[in-house]
Amino acid sequence: MSEPLAPPSLLFEFCIEIRRFDSKQTSKTNKTAPKKKSSTPLNSEEPTALKDWQLGDRFLIPDFNALSGKPKNGSVAIAWADAGLYLEAEVRGKKQPVRFTQEKGGVSDGLRVWIDTRNSPHVHRATRFCHCFHFFPGLEATKKSPDPISSPRGILDEVARAREQPSLIASSDLIVKSTFRSDGYRLNAFIPANCLTGYLPSEFDRIRIFYDLVDMELGTQSQALGPELRYAEDPSLWIEAKLVQ
Repeated sequence: MSEPLAPPSLLFEFCIEIRRFDSKQTSKTNKTAPKKKSSTPLNSEEPTALKDWQLGDRFLIPDFNALSGKPKNGSVAIAWADAGLYLEAEVRGKKQPVRFTQEKGGVSDGLRVWIDTRNSPHVHRATRFCHCFHFFPGLEATKKSPDPISSPRGILDEVARAREQPSLIASSDLIVKSTFRSDGYRLNAFIPANCLTGYLPSEFDRIRIFYDLVDMELGTQSQALGPELRYAEDPSLWIEAKLVQ
């Protein structure tokens, strides 16, 4: 059977729903762990290194690349709050350790997410409301190297061919953590609202979003399209998402 001229997902205009984050629905901190005091008040919607949380199946977003029969290496969940966006990626099926280098782009395993906070379906070059985030799980500690060589981290990268870039942020503002398993990892990330130019859920309840899971062993799994369609630089190819209560 010959390959289709266009990927099936390109024939549809999708609109997904992103549920609102509720701190009461996330996993609670281990009760046996000693409690730590914080010197500053915390927003109940905003996670910190002292809080354990995960989104789970309720917040999973569809994988439209499955329409092309492409293998699935992982899943991505997203939730929203006034305080920002929550992301969770699960990768399974790995036999090799996670790969991480200091370079940007696809040379490191991790999650890439593109976000347009103003949902511009007919814009082919990114505006200042368009963002590209890279999240890396880091490297797991081993018996030979008890301390992780690198810790989980996130960066805001430039969108290629963009007319304008979003406001600069400090990478330290992005909250990232990872949990390693024998065959993969789970990565959790939080993007505060002040790191998302134009993010105003009370006024704009529709955004555009696209992700891919980069893996040097398993290959790259994108949300809907292959890299030959250059989704990394064309916001019109990203998926419309409605922020629902």
